[in-house]
Amino acid sequence: MSTRRVKRIRDLLAKKDLDGILVSNPANRRYLSGFTGSAGHLIITPEVLWLFTDFRYADQATKEAPDFTVVRYSNNTGNIYSVMTETFRSYWYDKPVKIGFEGDFLVHDVVQDLRSAIPHLHLDNLSLKALRMQKDKEEIEYIRKATQIAEEAFIEILPRIRPGISEADVALDLEVAMRRRGAQGKAFDFDFIIASGYRGALPHGYATDKLLVAGELVTLDFGALYKGYRSDMTRTVCLGPADAKQREIYQLVLKAHEASYSAMRPGAPCKDIDGVARQIITDAGYGDQFGHGLGHGIGLELWEEPFMNTTSTAVMSENMVITVEPGVYLPGWGGIRIEDTVLITANGCESLNQTSKELLELI
Repeated sequence: MSTRRVKRIRDLLAKKDLDGILVSNPANRRYLSGFTGSAGHLIITPEVLWLFTDFRYADQATKEAPDFTVVRYSNNTGNIYSVMTETFRSYWYDKPVKIGFEGDFLVHDVVQDLRSAIPHLHLDNLSLKALRMQKDKEEIEYIRKATQIAEEAFIEILPRIRPGISEADVALDLEVAMRRRGAQGKAFDFDFIIASGYRGALPHGYATDKLLVAGELVTLDFGALYKGYRSDMTRTVCLGPADAKQREIYQLVLKAHEASYSAMRPGAPCKDIDGVARQIITDAGYGDQFGHGLGHGIGLELWEEPFMNTTSTAVMSENMVITVEPGVYLPGWGGIRIEDTVLITANGCESLNQTSKELLELI
């Protein structure tokens, strides 16, 4: 699989007239090599594949990335950048060379150090943001499994979501339930979003010690990590019978959510899909209370290209996996968000989520 992915990079090098590329983003490093360690860089040229990592991961890298030549460094041999510099010099000698680098990830000081150390080295900013937008069969199955794990965990803990329990306890219950089902951990690099009552007006209201109260809405935004791939879903439930306003706004968000599906297909501009949901919410008078984009790509990272928002220039294509998450947030009252993870198919789309999106009243 890495061979097919590396070929795409080498085709890109030829198109951009580059002698190689330095890959530093951990997700791209894993995607292209299979190496899952936390430290390392790749250098890919038309002829060679190098994986630079430290002594902690040398054996792991050799096993996980058999197509790459592993170059190990340690405190005794200098840091990773000095080792890469020597490799550049030995491979290209004094020949002028053009190397692409991920300017949206590699820090400026490192770029300047490399340029200073190798005067004949020309570094070109080359974004790889679009590299992982379309998922292959294996990636789709991993995301599907991560979604299944998260949903089963959600169903398991529903009886625990009751007045008197804290948001933090709900988040912990979710994580434990997911791990019991084979998750490597949370899909998020931060706490799950468990926002009850007035805190529901915070789109990223991470779980706190606040206790749940009868009559409140509770927004749960969470996901599982499975074989490096992530799921992301949101459900908003009510602690007891919902009142008229809670039902009204919930049905509005659900309408916007479901309307998005009919417009999602290969060739559809992401900006237009965002507009479908946004127009419904705006027409109901709550446009200013839907302040984030409709969704984002997901995979090895929680937030990937493409993004569905008002400024997006991306166009949907088959095998993209994208979240759909409209919401309405009213300060002092609360908020409602509904989110599924959606696969773009040849003729439309498929939700990877199976749990109901109807309002759950936990009585």
